[in-house]
Amino acid sequence: VVANVAAGQAHDITGRSVVDEINALYNNEESGVFLRIIGEGWTRPWEGCESWGDPCAAYSRVGRLSFLVLNRLYWNGSRLMLPEDGILEEGETTDMGFIGTESARLSSTRCMFTIDGWTEFRFNDGCGCTTQNDSYVKLGPLRNFSKHQTDGWQGDCYQPNHEDWCSVQPRPRSIPLASPTVQCPERFGCAWRAAELPELMRDYKAHLNVIPRLCEHWNEVVVDSSRW
Repeated sequence: VVANVAAGQAHDITGRSVVDEINALYNNEESGVFLRIIGEGWTRPWEGCESWGDPCAAYSRVGRLSFLVLNRLYWNGSRLMLPEDGILEEGETTDMGFIGTESARLSSTRCMFTIDGWTEFRFNDGCGCTTQNDSYVKLGPLRNFSKHQTDGWQGDCYQPNHEDWCSVQPRPRSIPLASPTVQCPERFGCAWRAAELPELMRDYKAHLNVIPRLCEHWNEVVVDSSRW
């Protein structure tokens, strides 16, 4: 099912039109299929958690959803480079998900990252500069922090208000994706706005030679739960 949740309406579809539309998006290297990967045990995974009292808060982040945009750049010759995310129990698989329309992406996206942005370690609800650890992030919509990021920039990416936009002056602080000394350098990537998807994809394509060496290999779209 292709859902346009942001508009509150189902997409007018036939089986053939869905396949044709998805294939056209997949073959467009400056766009792609707006996709959310989910795990087996999820209930109502198409809904965003808006508060900690929602039942989905037990297995999903509150305040935001992480999507990706998939096209043929993400085929590495033998498989699609997709995240193993959303697993609840050992033995479950995550080879499933749901698709949103382009209008839903544009209206609900907070920010996007060329490679997974490690958004649990960022200011501004996942769209800002990197933190040093969870104590530097305002508690609220983000509460799931792991313990292994200790070398972030504490919100200082050379832009005001802990921002980290790729296309804003002054240019944000950065680490090259080809860095031989920084583990998982994609953690420090800058954020793109919803309308900058072609720029994100061109950036991804320019780094195809180094992406297989990174810890993550897919982009990330941070979606606002309420707008979704």
